[in-house]
Amino acid sequence: MYAQWQLLEPLLPATSTLGRPPIWTRRQLINAIWWRIRTAALWRDVPERCGSWQSIYGPFRGWQRSTLVRRSAHRAGSVRRRP
Repeated sequence: MYAQWQLLEPLLPATSTLGRPPIWTRRQLINAIWWRIRTAALWRDVPERCGSWQSIYGPFRGWQRSTLVRRSAHRAGSVRRRP
């Protein structure tokens, strides 16, 4: 997972310095998104320990619109997972 994160982190857009600071780190959001994709669960079923489903879905949808999801999946897929 760490190797995938190293590949993914540079692809993420810069965080905004405007407004209040985020509650969840980007890595926590990505882990929650990966959990949701891995389990094929509904967004509303994401565990509370990962944050509210809206706080995870919002960034995911924005990244999806910016093609970040497609580029990151391609890049992360190049790293083999350990069994």
